[in-house]
Amino acid sequence: MSTHRRDPMRAFAWLCVVGGLLITLGAVAYVPYRDAAIRREIARLGVQAMLPASVESDRAAALRTEQFELSHWPAVITGASVTAFGILLLAIRRPEKA
Repeated sequence: MSTHRRDPMRAFAWLCVVGGLLITLGAVAYVPYRDAAIRREIARLGVQAMLPASVESDRAAALRTEQFELSHWPAVITGASVTAFGILLLAIRRPEKA
């Protein structure tokens, strides 16, 4: 039987590294998709905005006046921070047992 025991802190550190990378890549992939979905919604509501005052036309007017471009930078910075924290945990050396 192996005397090697799994260290839960190393497993957590690797989870942080992989999770941070996934957050970063997911944000870069998701933001253009979401922006396109918002543009489609505005275009769809733009057709309905010609109807008499309704909830949909109010929503369309609100969407037209607001800035709808999403930024991927907050998620990229979060992912990089989580990855850096995982790397920091991996860099900490365990004390040798006497």
